[in-house]
Amino acid sequence: MLNEEVKIDTPGWFKALHLAVMCIFSIVIASFTYIGIYTGFELTLLIVAKAIFYSYLVFTVFMNIRCLKYYGVHFVIKNNRVYYHKSGAITKYELHELEFEEYALSGIYKIQTKNGDVLAIMHSWLPGGQILVSNLGRCVG
Repeated sequence: MLNEEVKIDTPGWFKALHLAVMCIFSIVIASFTYIGIYTGFELTLLIVAKAIFYSYLVFTVFMNIRCLKYYGVHFVIKNNRVYYHKSGAITKYELHELEFEEYALSGIYKIQTKNGDVLAIMHSWLPGGQILVSNLGRCVG
């Protein structure tokens, strides 16, 4: 990544799309839960599969809500450094100072410092989000 610049930013339309998808997920979860309560509780494989699926949806919605806090952050990767722009302030990080986690089930990436300060939690739908995480993973790992 020497002299390579990768910019990651959250466009406004993405936040609107993200909120719409979360609302739809919430409505689906609530409606299926309501239907399940009033149709009887027979413990079958289908009921267990539904419970696992609903748990996955709840986890996904929860992780997406956490993403909303970090809209408006801007990352630039250049000269093997990561420049973090937020609210007009620019902070420079060396690659060994950062770590990241991927929540594969919900498609969420979490970027934080070694001290535990969270820089961003972003969804894999974010344009460029996977590029950022793969470049960080290649350099850090």
